[in-house]
This record gives sequence, C-alpha cells and structure tokens, in this order.
Amino acid sequence: RNQQFNNGYKRLLCSVDRIIFMGDSVYKSYGDAGLLDDIPEFSIDSPYIPPDYTNQKEKFNQYPASLKEFVVKHSPVFVVSGYKMMQLNGKDLYGFDTAINVTATLKKEYSRIGLVVVLGTKGDETLFCATLALIKELNLQDAVYVLCDSTYELWPLLAQVDVLIRPSLSDNFGIAVAEALAVGTPVIASDVCKRQKGAQVYPVNDTAQLIQHIKNCFLLKKQK
Repeated sequence: RNQQFNNGYKRLLCSVDRIIFMGDSVYKSYGDAGLLDDIPEFSIDSPYIPPDYTNQKEKFNQYPASLKEFVVKHSPVFVVSGYKMMQLNGKDLYGFDTAINVTATLKKEYSRIGLVVVLGTKGDETLFCATLALIKELNLQDAVYVLCDSTYELWPLLAQVDVLIRPSLSDNFGIAVAEALAVGTPVIASDVCKRQKGAQVYPVNDTAQLIQHIKNCFLLKKQK
C-alpha cells in the first residue's frame, strides 16, 4: 500500500512546476521515501515567520499572574516547549521528561531554579499524566510550572527567562529556537536536525552535556 501511495504521489509531484520544502528535514524525509527522483525545480525555505516583536512587556503581562510570579520567584529560569505531548517509538518526543530530570539535578546546585513547560495543547493524555507524575515523584512541584494554552505567544516569555532548551528526539526546525534567539535568549538544542545559527547543539540523549551547556549559560548570564 505504501508503494502504491508513493507511486501516486510521484505522479502528483511531476505535475507541479516547483516544490517548496519547509526546512531541511522535510526535504530529507522526501529523499528517504524515494520521492525526489523525478521532481521539478525545488527550493528549501525556512518555516519561520518572525512575529511582531514590539510591546514585549505588554504581551508578557497577558500571561497568567501565577506564571509571572513564578518567573519572578525563581532564578535561574529555563523553558522547554512543544506543540503537544507526543510519543516517538514509545518515548517523549519533545523531551519534557529529560527537562524535568535535568531540573532535579540542577536543583542541587541552584536551589531557586525554575522550569517552565509550555504546551499548545495537552495531546497524549497518558504521557501528560506521566509527566505530572514525574514532577511529583521528584518533588519538583514548586520548581516546575506547566502552561498548557495555545492563546499565548511564546516569545514574550522567552525574553524573560535565562535559557530555552530543545531536547527533542526528532525535529524539523523548531520555531521556538528561532524566537528565543531573536529576543536574545540562549538556546541549547539536540542535534537531531539542522538548527538555527546561534543555537548550542549537543548530542541527543547526552544529558550530561546538556546539563553542562545549561550551567555554562547560567554562568554567562550571571557575569553580565
């Protein structure tokens, strides 16, 4: 059935004048599926459309009061984000579990550390509940804030924190990465795809290196 679909899709691709791939990972996925052999002209563009970065404080003030209090109360603060809870081969796609475990480790050195978990929507209910259970198991209820709401722009929050991490197991581009860099917030991301220039990249699943990068960012921020 997949071969039949690919053959039909190839015929469709041959009927268009130009194909625009939104990111290198999308282009690579077409190649892996054998769909690039007979395509016409193509280009690879960024899926990132910069938002309006004006009125930063005003837009941040639209966030829940509890989140704003959390950011003020904790230091340093870092963010992990994703569209929704999703699994890849039975594992947390966006690495929320990694971020929470990293918080537990860093809390031994940074007693006031805070992690903000940002979701557009809940997604996988089982994974969402497991994530909340992990926060409780590690006694991090006061150190982790979970925001599950797609009505807020992410960049005003990113402008207020110390680091964004992107420990995803698979990725295409990572809009949050581009937004964080645009507002001057350091980014540490896994090496599962080509990352935006300026992001610090570490080998996926190498938690020790991720932690070291985070600590380096905290140190640099403190020295400024």
